[in-house]
Amino acid sequence: MLLEINFILLLAIILFSGCSHGMISLWKNINSVHDQIYMGRVSRDLLAILEFQLTFHTQVAKIQNVEGRCVLHCSCLGGAKEKSFFCKKYPKVNAYGFYQSVQTKGKTPGINPLSPPDMGVTSFQVKRLSKHMVKVDFTLTVLGTGRHKAYTGILYLRNGVKQRKKKVAAL
Repeated sequence: MLLEINFILLLAIILFSGCSHGMISLWKNINSVHDQIYMGRVSRDLLAILEFQLTFHTQVAKIQNVEGRCVLHCSCLGGAKEKSFFCKKYPKVNAYGFYQSVQTKGKTPGINPLSPPDMGVTSFQVKRLSKHMVKVDFTLTVLGTGRHKAYTGILYLRNGVKQRKKKVAAL
């Protein structure tokens, strides 16, 4: 009887140790997938904000380097507002976030974070490709795990007017 109990306990320990290793690796993979999905969502949100601004509200876009960091300045249609997109340090964390500054004539500028506080933006670069097109490169980092990924977007300056597709004559 005692030998049977020891054998059952030994078998249970072997099974548990085999399963626990698999469970630990599964847990690590789930966290990695979660971080990848989270970074993808945040990158799509940031690119959508920039695309909306450049497509419908910007009359003139300027790219500047301020203190070694890239800043995208957008003069809005009508000339009453200016928006700037840039990276700056989070107040309480040793990481950079993505921010938008809105300057309305006659008012003090407002600065709003666009990236969540647990997501760092380690690089942000804007490069002019043509008169009406820019390339945006940025790298996101999940601050809790350190996982990071680079993202790129091509954005168009359309001066607030939706461009219509030209009709092609049938042959």
